[in-house]
Amino acid sequence: EGGLLCYSTCTLAPEENEGVVSQFLKANPEFCLVKIEKQFGVPALPEFADGIEDIKFARRIFPSLGGEGHFVALMKKSGQVARSNKKIQFPNNDRIKIFNEFYAECFNSPIPEQIRIIGDKVYFSPETVDTKQTHIVRCGLFMGSIIKNRFEPSHALFAARGIDARRVLNLQLDDIRVRKFLHGEEISCDIDKGYTAVCIDSIPLGFGKVSNGVLKNHYPKGLRTF
Repeated sequence: EGGLLCYSTCTLAPEENEGVVSQFLKANPEFCLVKIEKQFGVPALPEFADGIEDIKFARRIFPSLGGEGHFVALMKKSGQVARSNKKIQFPNNDRIKIFNEFYAECFNSPIPEQIRIIGDKVYFSPETVDTKQTHIVRCGLFMGSIIKNRFEPSHALFAARGIDARRVLNLQLDDIRVRKFLHGEEISCDIDKGYTAVCIDSIPLGFGKVSNGVLKNHYPKGLRTF
């Protein structure tokens, strides 16, 4: 209740745009069209929506207007959004201590307070969330995993906080090590041993672990180039 539903296509066909929206609204009267504040494109056309005048709140974006042929409609369900005032009970145990010690050793920024542990995975969680009746795939930023009393950081952690890392290998775009890092190779690094953020022109790219002047690559295999 009170939620928003966005319907978007990459076609100008009225059957897939105004036609679909009008049929949906007739079948689901608890929904209504909402005006889209960003006035990019032109209003949708009532003659294709079985006379539903509010269809003009939806937008058509023609190639001449900078798009490739798009349609977008925003609808709201009646009622109020249910919000929980419950605070997450953040654990205070040895696993939190393991994470805190890692974070303090690797980053300059304050240790995040809103830490949540699900299984062996550590998340930086939103301030309030009620998960009792909701299946959560991922709640907040995935920081890493606690494995055998040590913390293994995630790519997401360094992609989000890499600029605050205590050890940063900041490369120029034309550095040959950039291509090697993206390929998943080890690269030379004259930084003290430990987990190190890899940046390009101060933009976080990922991380690795330095030992004996070599950065062992932790760039995700699914993102590597060939």
